[in-house]
Amino acid sequence: NKYFRNTECYVAHDGADFPFNSDIIETIIDSKKLNIGYTGHLYQGRGIDIILKIAERYLDINFHIVGGNPMDIKYWKNKSSSKNVIYHGFVEPKSVYKYVNSFDILLAPYQNKVSIAGRDDSSKYMSPLKIFEYMASNKAIIVSDLDVLHEVLDSNQVEFVTYNNIDDWCNAIEKL
Repeated sequence: NKYFRNTECYVAHDGADFPFNSDIIETIIDSKKLNIGYTGHLYQGRGIDIILKIAERYLDINFHIVGGNPMDIKYWKNKSSSKNVIYHGFVEPKSVYKYVNSFDILLAPYQNKVSIAGRDDSSKYMSPLKIFEYMASNKAIIVSDLDVLHEVLDSNQVEFVTYNNIDDWCNAIEKL
């Protein structure tokens, strides 16, 4: 391109504002329990099934899922009857930080095939904005151990676990 011939360019990963405001949504968060959260779409490959399996093992922990349209939420509610999974539905992006800051542990359970809007597979090249939002919150994060996520994360920042191994996810929760 003639416009960039003599210009150095730096291609950066996604980012998030830092720091997130510390507002906390106390009305929906039970502070007497551990609160584990996920924010984002509920498409296949995002690991919602992993969260539901973990929730079945830890009935004394609340699992919050922020995001998704009513049809996706209905689909996942039909997969599990755990009363400790709370679906918050779609939240305006400018308010998601309130939920993130309210949780004790954040989950990014990406699978080895991750869909975009219910189709395609972005698992080899994704740079999820959610990871950067989570990092800005300074909360504990458990994330799938996928090569692409090592481009921006290391084990000093997060707990990496085998993406589809429920025992690994549970061990990471116990550790934190």
